[in-house]
Amino acid sequence: MRLDESIDGEMYQIKVTEANEKRDGFRIVIRKNEVLREFDRYVFESVIERVVVGEKLEDGSVNSYKIN
Repeated sequence: MRLDESIDGEMYQIKVTEANEKRDGFRIVIRKNEVLREFDRYVFESVIERVVVGEKLEDGSVNSYKIN
């Protein structure tokens, strides 16, 4: 966003600060093994690169309950 100048420097700094605060908060929750009470898409996308649902077994059948 900043490279193509779609936002100014001040707004960029605000967004970076917000992202860092969310990241730091998430680290604290993980270290304490707390339960997350609400879904946070930003945190999810920061931790999970991809989700694969289902797998094809050697015999050709499909196990749709497998999550990777």
